[in-house]
Amino acid sequence: MRMFAIDTKLWSKIIGLSDCVRIQADLDQLSIWSDKWLLSFNPDKCKVMRVGHSYRFHCSLQQDNTSHRLLETKEETDLGILVTDRLSVSSQCAEAAKKAMKVLDIIRRQFKDLDKECFVILCKSFVRPHLEFAIQAWLPYFKRDIECLEKVQR
Repeated sequence: MRMFAIDTKLWSKIIGLSDCVRIQADLDQLSIWSDKWLLSFNPDKCKVMRVGHSYRFHCSLQQDNTSHRLLETKEETDLGILVTDRLSVSSQCAEAAKKAMKVLDIIRRQFKDLDKECFVILCKSFVRPHLEFAIQAWLPYFKRDIECLEKVQR
């Protein structure tokens, strides 16, 4: 389990059915801990992501003496990084390019008469950070992902 600010992540390597039972027991212990410390989890915001295995077990979270089945997700944002169940970075590249293009469009609309020097300064200040945010974590390596990001720069 890892906790950061208001985010809590619980994960486990699933090799067999006993691991599925163990992760549910961990969720139950987490629920007991949250009740003790009066830090209840919102079951609607709790999700399950399966990465690289086909075991179809259902996780549930105990809240106020009620069992809430956790929804499955294939894509989730974690500290600004888009994580998929296939650990692909293509979605992150597309999202970064989309945000950068929005900022670029705002610059184009707001500054009608802009010389090249000022445009470069604005791009380096407001567009480029979207393309470089946490690049070490989701380093694009497919040609299509690199081209997606370079299209913004062109």
